[in-house]
Amino acid sequence: MKAETVSKIFSNDVLIKKVILYVIGIVVVFIVLRYLYKKVGSLLVTDPTLELSQDNVIEEDLTYSNLEYIAMSESLYNAFDVSAFFGWGTNEDVIYRIFAGLKTESDYYALYNAYGIRDKRNLVQALFFDLRESEIEVVRNSLAQINITF
Repeated sequence: MKAETVSKIFSNDVLIKKVILYVIGIVVVFIVLRYLYKKVGSLLVTDPTLELSQDNVIEEDLTYSNLEYIAMSESLYNAFDVSAFFGWGTNEDVIYRIFAGLKTESDYYALYNAYGIRDKRNLVQALFFDLRESEIEVVRNSLAQINITF
């Protein structure tokens, strides 16, 4: 009787280990696929403001100093949490606050220029890499207030 009980327990233990391995495998595949999707997708984003950014900064329309645009770009970069695994940990509130604080088109272009290229992405590509569509819509709405089509 005891031998049968030990055999049943052992077979259940093996089954549990197999299920755990399958779940871990599925999670790993999901993470890799998410990373690849976001990486390729962000690089395919076309940026309609790229060619305009250098020429569209009108000094008289700027709300902030150059140092403030640099600080905002640093805050955005940190909010994207590039050290986080596959973009998890993004601080959307910081991103929303910065874009809501832009008052003119020149503010956007100055911020865009201050951000530059980081981790092989410009500001627009970084946004599309790190944010979900619903989060991008919040940024899009803020930019629409200053006549930027995003």
